[in-house]
Amino acid sequence: MTARTRWMPLLAVAFLVLITVPGCRTKPADEGLAGTGPDAVDSRRTPPPADTDAERVTDPFGEDTLSEESLMEEDLTPAGDPAWVDSQLETLYFDFDRSSLSDSSRLALDNNADFLLAHPEVNVRVEGHCDERGTTEYNLSLGDRRASSAKEYLILRGVAAERFLVVSFGEERPADPGQNDAAWARNRRVEFHAR
Repeated sequence: MTARTRWMPLLAVAFLVLITVPGCRTKPADEGLAGTGPDAVDSRRTPPPADTDAERVTDPFGEDTLSEESLMEEDLTPAGDPAWVDSQLETLYFDFDRSSLSDSSRLALDNNADFLLAHPEVNVRVEGHCDERGTTEYNLSLGDRRASSAKEYLILRGVAAERFLVVSFGEERPADPGQNDAAWARNRRVEFHAR
């Protein structure tokens, strides 16, 4: 075998490598990363939200992503997350032995109505609470009147009645266990929770 024929297979392999490698682009490990290692996050991209029906496209690196157009069309608020819903709804506070709505309560209810109208899939439990003064029966009734007055106001603002469940806990679930005016004021309330 001549020297020329011994090198032909190696030259053929080298030629194939030269013509195929430039067509393949691999992403360097640290390109666009805030840090390095397995916990580093690519700061150029936001991972797609889970369980979405948005249109998917393949980026130049072969990864499945959401198209910009479909991201703009999709509502990415976590309305299905009860903790998030609860954090968006304001608590109402009441004067001693009262179930009528104050101006500040109406303002809070206006904000709650705006949220509920923007998220028609959200249903809420309207909870009435009282301070510890009074009998158990009286406080259960007062908590119910407080929750019902909040519900009726929201219905007048256009939120469907079937989205509410009214519950009274009376004095059984205090926000503040103290036995003074400040604690009692925090306990006379209506709270809204996703259900």
